[in-house]
Amino acid sequence: MYVFRSVRVQLIARATFTKDLEGVADDSTTPVSRINAYFHSRSTIVNESQPLDIDALISYFNKRVDEFNRRGSGYILASIDRFSISFVKYRPLGDSSYIPTPAWLRSKHCVVNVHNKDERCFVWAVLSALYPAECNPHRTSHYVQYAWTSPV
Repeated sequence: MYVFRSVRVQLIARATFTKDLEGVADDSTTPVSRINAYFHSRSTIVNESQPLDIDALISYFNKRVDEFNRRGSGYILASIDRFSISFVKYRPLGDSSYIPTPAWLRSKHCVVNVHNKDERCFVWAVLSALYPAECNPHRTSHYVQYAWTSPV
């Protein structure tokens, strides 16, 4: 059983904007133009140390509505037709940057996945391509001599 200490949250809204079409009809009823607009927030990670900031999300949506109106459309927010919050379990990677290669890809022998315990996985991947090892290409010892030894 996995324990998820973090959740990824995204807000999505569908709003209806209206605009009076003046000068189009001669009778007393003014025709109205309606348009739907869709807004969504960025995915944010929520956990014990990083709570969900509702005020920031409200100001984000207000800013998006203002930007929509600022384009000179003349539309006014009439209603919010749908408002949903998406919660997804989020489990970030652990301490190491090494991720085992899936079995279906490992069996093809087309990828070198260097086993490393530091945060320089991209460096090891590039060095394994530039300086291929004859045997055990997954070991970092083959590429240390070519690596830049500055602290990460």
